[in-house]
Amino acid sequence: MRNALAILAVLLAQSLAPHALAQSDIGAAPGLPPPGRSGPAGVQTGTIARLDLATMNFVCRSGRAARQYWITRATRFAAGRPNASFFDLAPGQRVQVLFHPAGGLDVADQVVVLK
Repeated sequence: MRNALAILAVLLAQSLAPHALAQSDIGAAPGLPPPGRSGPAGVQTGTIARLDLATMNFVCRSGRAARQYWITRATRFAAGRPNASFFDLAPGQRVQVLFHPAGGLDVADQVVVLK
């Protein structure tokens, strides 16, 4: 039983490690781009196909293209009410996402829920 828990802990740590880099505001490890924007911003309008509440990311599908976005503390949300957050999103909603690439991930700067 201990071995199973140890293996599970290692697998969980390995799967969350890349995502922690996208969430960090503290500076980058050697070889990674500096914190903040590391590329041009983009915009995608589409439908939320999947939400992952544990790792704070979601997949937005527009036609045949699907893109995964990561949420940070700086991500802003507009969902028709004050203080909107990631937890106001739901699969099937139409959204517009303003994002930038950082460390090989697409980081959402602003998510607007469309009517």
